[in-house]
Amino acid sequence: MATRQSSTYNGWQRSFLFWISVFFVSFGSVVVVSTSSLQAQSSPLTIQPSTGKVGVGTTSPSARLEVSGSNPDDGSTRIRVTNTDAPRSFEFAAGITGVTGGGFSLRDATANAHRLVLDNSGNFGLGTTSPPSGGGPVLAFAQGSNPAGIGANTAGIYAKDVAGSAELFAFDEAGNFTQLSPHPADFLNSLPLSGRPFPWAYYSENVYLGKRIKIDLAGLVAAVELLTGQKFIFVEDLPPESRRSWDADQQERKVRVDQEIDAAKARIAELDRLMASEADPTRIAQLQAEKASIKVPEPYIMTPPPKWLADRGVLSAILPTIK
Repeated sequence: MATRQSSTYNGWQRSFLFWISVFFVSFGSVVVVSTSSLQAQSSPLTIQPSTGKVGVGTTSPSARLEVSGSNPDDGSTRIRVTNTDAPRSFEFAAGITGVTGGGFSLRDATANAHRLVLDNSGNFGLGTTSPPSGGGPVLAFAQGSNPAGIGANTAGIYAKDVAGSAELFAFDEAGNFTQLSPHPADFLNSLPLSGRPFPWAYYSENVYLGKRIKIDLAGLVAAVELLTGQKFIFVEDLPPESRRSWDADQQERKVRVDQEIDAAKARIAELDRLMASEADPTRIAQLQAEKASIKVPEPYIMTPPPKWLADRGVLSAILPTIK
């Protein structure tokens, strides 16, 4: 049967063509649709049986399933999967407000939180919508706390706050929580400056032993140097182009978060304007759902350098020094 491809029809013409062009062959719960091309009015849905491709929001899908839309916040660039028994909904989304550079997000729609983001530079963020960019792809973690429970045959890594600094940790099934970045700020802040131009330390705790251990590695090696007369610690200056300003980084982070806050608030204001002028209850409900899905980030609070850095000359001109 001949059918017109990539055409749009209205009223009875559209309905007549649909039922004439589409044959339903039912096998239990399976329905097979056979047509050269099925395209709904205004082209929100296109099916190409000859290629096996489906387009949502596009008339020329380039993949088995392509979802296309111009507004990232109205759901047009999201695919939602819902478990009604839980209930729980997750979304695969592109170009979402609040994600650096638009990018891709695995979003927990139930909790209104981005669980995983991939920005346009290839940087991953776990729990954060703003992974650092530049210098190559990175994997960034939002700071949290020690996992509440340890699963069987499980180990992992996470970030948590240590005296105002996000630090990277690892945990294992034996109950060890060990800091991977060797700068536990609270411990280093308590150490004397003498003999430690670049302090580093080991920190670990075990929840089954109920104990923690801290080792001043810089001081240990300095003591070995003193006893043996051999030099093991070699500290040298980085080239100027590799050095960074604490204040500049703090201001950059604040600007980035402020931009995300402004973008989220602007979209919410736009949705409010649209709802005020909308008469269709269905459309109003859609706009309300979109508004509810937008999460305004918390303001970034700039912090001064930790004491162990300030003691070694890393000072802030705009923030007070931690005592």
